[in-house]
Amino acid sequence: MITACVGVDSSLLLEPARELLFPLPGDTTERPRCCLTLTNLSPLNDVVFRVRTRNPDAFTVRPTHGLLTPGTSAQVVITAAMKTCDRLGAMDPRDLMTRQSSELFLVQSVEREAPTLERLDASHSALRAFWKKVERDFMTENKMVCRFAAGTVNEERHKLSRNPEEREAKDGFMIEVANISRDKYAILLKLDERKRTREISSLWSLMSRSDRQSTMLSVKFKMDRSYCDSDTLESSNVQSMKNVSTSSSTDQSPESVVGSNTNSSYRYSDSDESVFTIGPTPVPTVIGGDESDDDVANRSVSNTRGDSAVIVVSADRMDTVDFTNPKLSFFI
Repeated sequence: MITACVGVDSSLLLEPARELLFPLPGDTTERPRCCLTLTNLSPLNDVVFRVRTRNPDAFTVRPTHGLLTPGTSAQVVITAAMKTCDRLGAMDPRDLMTRQSSELFLVQSVEREAPTLERLDASHSALRAFWKKVERDFMTENKMVCRFAAGTVNEERHKLSRNPEEREAKDGFMIEVANISRDKYAILLKLDERKRTREISSLWSLMSRSDRQSTMLSVKFKMDRSYCDSDTLESSNVQSMKNVSTSSSTDQSPESVVGSNTNSSYRYSDSDESVFTIGPTPVPTVIGGDESDDDVANRSVSNTRGDSAVIVVSADRMDTVDFTNPKLSFFI
């Protein structure tokens, strides 16, 4: 079963890929709804999207238009109207499970080269005006079909229960660490936030998978009744991570990574936010025996404890982190 897809010549990831499943609630006062997640996979360009329905009287779509900057996501909530619920209630539940609805949704997107074009206003009126000027040849279109299902809403409620002991945690984070040169780090600090994010994204595209150290973090929910015997739910804590170490790499260009190995301890806490504290550590020098790598070796020798920095990518942002600060910490 395909759960996500990206269109041809597009950077927009759709989850789900082709089919929108609407669970029918047992309570007649509730309306079926479904969430469509859109993610911009481009490291450089913005993606403008809109979601259209064949029958606007049967469904409400929020939001209908949106702007996704590089690496960001948005959720589109599609809700069935009351007259649609009445029509579905008169049908045999077995027919709902086996028959595909005639309702269709169309997701249209356009990729904008952010560095060369002026910044687009993300307001609803500005985006509607933008789409009036877009030629159809430049659009990417994805058609979504609908299916209604009975008897699944109780399972969804269990997964989204407010009790963390009953809830199935599907959240997670991935942290990737790699070394960059001190000169490149200094250049990044001089850029504004938008340009720095774009430059870091470009830097990652130059790094091979072997030059990165990736760690997946799972999320565990727990109850904390230590405060006056209350049933306050403590926020989720990121678990299952003790150490992250960077792997060796070689210079391939003036902006590529510098070879070194680093071991750093990330400690998780039980505060309202998960805090990872990075302590300073010496960077051992790795020098190859091949004479053709003299330039790499010389640069590695100069990459001492005070001459290293890393890039850290969390679930929704990118940052450069300087290891020379003993009190440095960052938040996810």
